[in-house]
Amino acid sequence: HTSHIDFQTAVLGVDTNQTNYPCPLDSFFHKGCEQRNGGTVCVYPNAILKRVKKKFMADELDAFQLLNDTRYFPKLYYADERCQTILVENVRQKGKEKNRWCSNYTYYEEFYRSAFEIFNEKNIIPRDLNTCCNTIVNGDNIRIIDFGQYRLDKEPEKVLETNKKLLETILQDIPS
Repeated sequence: HTSHIDFQTAVLGVDTNQTNYPCPLDSFFHKGCEQRNGGTVCVYPNAILKRVKKKFMADELDAFQLLNDTRYFPKLYYADERCQTILVENVRQKGKEKNRWCSNYTYYEEFYRSAFEIFNEKNIIPRDLNTCCNTIVNGDNIRIIDFGQYRLDKEPEKVLETNKKLLETILQDIPS
């Protein structure tokens, strides 16, 4: 049985006196982290650590609760609403910085159509979803990331109408 403190020391390599309580993940933000529209992002080999801006945090957490099918979305390992930090699976292949579109168009089209079925079922409008930055593609391994600007709507008709247009735009952007 390993305590939280032992885990930080043994696995993460951070001495217990270096952790910042009450927000212990703050110790893992460093100069190499990127400032983005939704907050700060630190990329580690197996995980992404994000400090999410307050205005996006609730939607991001709600989306992670609803979008938990790991065939389409990354795993959420940890979330701390008070500290505005989340730790999610890094779905990009190690050593790769750009998407590798190498399957045929039909494969990617089916992926997005299936993902939009989930969005429609959960009444979610993926407002900032695109093929360049919020989709990670490694051949046949695809995941949709970054839910901070997703809109969780109540009117299914509006969701269906908006998502139909978004899907059309995304399908046009898939490299062929």
